[in-house]
Amino acid sequence: MPPASWRGLLSVAALAAAGLGLLYLLRGTWPPFVLALVLTYLLAPAVDFLEAYGLRRATAILLLYLLVTLAAAVAVVYLLPGFLDELNRLGTQLPGYTRRLRTLVEGVRQDAARATLPATVRQAVLQQIDRTEAWVTALLADLTGGLVEGLLGAAPLLLAPVMAFYLLNDLPRLRRWARERLGRGRRRRWLELVRAVDQVVGGFIRGQLLVAGFVGFMVTAVATFFGLRFAVLLGALAALADLIPYFGPIIGAVPVVAMAALQSPATAVKVALALLLIQWVENSVLSPRILGQRVGVHPLVVIGALLVAGHHFGLAGLLFAVPVAGLVHVLLAFAWPEWVGGIGRLAGRGPGGPSAPATGAGGGGPAPAGTAGHGRPAAGGKLRGWRPAPPQGRPPAGATPNPGHAPPPWAAGTSRPEPLEGTAPVREAPARGTPEPLPPRAPEARTGEGPQPATRRAPGAPEAAAAPPRPGRSTPRTPVPSGTKTPE
Repeated sequence: MPPASWRGLLSVAALAAAGLGLLYLLRGTWPPFVLALVLTYLLAPAVDFLEAYGLRRATAILLLYLLVTLAAAVAVVYLLPGFLDELNRLGTQLPGYTRRLRTLVEGVRQDAARATLPATVRQAVLQQIDRTEAWVTALLADLTGGLVEGLLGAAPLLLAPVMAFYLLNDLPRLRRWARERLGRGRRRRWLELVRAVDQVVGGFIRGQLLVAGFVGFMVTAVATFFGLRFAVLLGALAALADLIPYFGPIIGAVPVVAMAALQSPATAVKVALALLLIQWVENSVLSPRILGQRVGVHPLVVIGALLVAGHHFGLAGLLFAVPVAGLVHVLLAFAWPEWVGGIGRLAGRGPGGPSAPATGAGGGGPAPAGTAGHGRPAAGGKLRGWRPAPPQGRPPAGATPNPGHAPPPWAAGTSRPEPLEGTAPVREAPARGTPEPLPPRAPEARTGEGPQPATRRAPGAPEAAAAPPRPGRSTPRTPVPSGTKTPE
């Protein structure tokens, strides 16, 4: 039967596997819960701020919901009709745009064929043009189809605000419940974990949404300035794609540049330069100030997470791959020391384990047979002749310092550290069999020998009486003036 520690690890692994399997089976019901968590992360700081100013928590949540609803109503009234109209026109005119794009690509292909290039280079350029054309066409179709399907399947997401309301309202009780369930020794470490998760997940979501909103607004402004059609739709696609690190700006720029290329190549070049300027502002100004190093994950890990999540979960996987990778990174950093320590103890590499280097009582060399480190008896060893090791700082009686180690303070002749101010010095216990020395007696003050300091007395004050003799001491002699005889 495995030991208790192994059973604990196996139980945790089994529970984790069961939880992941259940989440995979219920993956179709994730969107409302994920959106509720996102709303909770976005609104929790504002709710705490309003509650600190005296509002009830439920009132603060309803007030924020009212403000968000008003903003959404304004967006629906002024933006949604034009957005849906542009989406409908794009769906009907997409085949014509595709034919025009193919004509443009065919002209580029003919120019490349007439160029004085080697046959292999010309063939490679033509193949790359064909692949780029197919990729752009498929990307436009996928983005349009995915956006339409997302709008049609958004009905279950109406439950997310209701779940977010309950989460926001019960958040203080959840915090108190978690603190009560944690012991005093673990509370600080778990609170650090919660703060790290909030910084990585919540901070990334809030900051990335702000940056994506800026990018979408600027792309819409650029498309409107250059007279491109579907400016609002292009800005929304750019904002949505900007949530994906590394690949998002490229994905969002392709439809804008393609739409500009349908007007003229010069317009496409100008639009591309404007998009590069927007990306420079985002990467150099906004992202360092708003996002910073919130996730703390290596770029290779981020790229791998994007590839895996995009392959298995599509657009939703690309959007949530980075915060999930950051969450896993924080959890592993939290659990790794304890997990490695537990494995080390199980494998016998921990303190006092079989493979730990045992030392003798003198501080150097292997321990005697039957004993382990610090003079303790090893497993199966005999207790005969075993004695606890002396405290650090003094060698045992008759022992010499180990020449292979640095000499301790008592062997180097250095002075011992002074005691702290206001504390009595600690006396060391003598060796066994040595009587404890008595404290030194203070020297008695002998009167009449040597000049004594004169004591001033106020005029008219009575003469001070002599202090009574201490018990066990002889009565002090009275000073006799010089020239008189003392009685025998």
